[in-house]
Amino acid sequence: MKTIITQGCDRGMMLAGILGGVVLLSGCAGTSGARGPVGPDDPETTVPKVSLPAVVPSVHALQFEDPGDGTLVKPRGSSPLGGISTEAETGPTESADLIARAVANDRVKLALGDRYQFIGSERVEAGKRVRHGCCAAAEQVHRLTFYSYSNRTAVVALMKGEHVAEVTSRPGYQPPETQQEAEEAIALVRQDTRLAGKLDGLDGHVILTEPGEGLIWNDPGYGHRVLWVTFSKGLEGRPLYWALVDLDERAVLKAHEEPQD
Repeated sequence: MKTIITQGCDRGMMLAGILGGVVLLSGCAGTSGARGPVGPDDPETTVPKVSLPAVVPSVHALQFEDPGDGTLVKPRGSSPLGGISTEAETGPTESADLIARAVANDRVKLALGDRYQFIGSERVEAGKRVRHGCCAAAEQVHRLTFYSYSNRTAVVALMKGEHVAEVTSRPGYQPPETQQEAEEAIALVRQDTRLAGKLDGLDGHVILTEPGEGLIWNDPGYGHRVLWVTFSKGLEGRPLYWALVDLDERAVLKAHEEPQD
C-alpha cells in the first residue's frame, strides 16, 4: 500500500493515491483566483444608483432644556414625567377643546367610566378635506389617550376634526404617568401612617411600575395602575423611603424605609 502526499489539486495523483493507498492532502488551490464559495467569477449584486439631491434637506435640530441645577436635561416640549406632550402637538387650548368633545361622547363615556385620567394627545395624520368658507382644508386627526381607573384599562379616542371616529380600549397597556398622577401618589404616601413624620423636608419622585404575575399568587397591585414613589433629600438621589401606590384603588400598598449602609 502506498501513501501519497499531494500539494494542490492534481487529480491524476489523487486518483492514484486513492487506488493504491492512503492520500494525505495539503492545501487545494482549486480554480486560479477563487476565494472559496464566493469568488471573483460570481456575478455582482445589482444596486440601483440614484443621484444625490441638488439641495441638501434641512435637518431638524433636537433642542434640549437645561434646568441648570444639576438635573438631567430633557427634550424641549416633553412633559415633566415622561407623559405624552400635548402642547408640542396641539397646544393647550386646542387640547382642552378636544378633550371636552371626546368625554362628551357616549362611547367614550362608557369606555372611561366614572374615574379616569387624561394622558395626552398627538396629531397622527391628515384626514379628508373639509370646506372652511370658500376653501378646502385638510381635516385634522388626533389621538387622545386616557387611562380609566374605573375599568382598569387604557382608552384611545381617535378624533377626526371635532368628532369621535373611533374608541378603543387597550387592556394591559400602561401609558406613561402624568404630573397629576405623580402628585396624587406622593400626597397619598405622605398621608400614610407608616411613614408619618418621616417625610418632612424630603422630595418625592415617581415612576410607573408593573407588579409581577406569580405562579401561585400575584404581587400586590397586579393589573392595576401602580406607581413607585421614593423620597430623598433634594437632588441627592439616594432614596430614604419608598412606597407602592395603587391609583385604581387610591391605596398605598407598601411603605418602607430604605436600608442605609
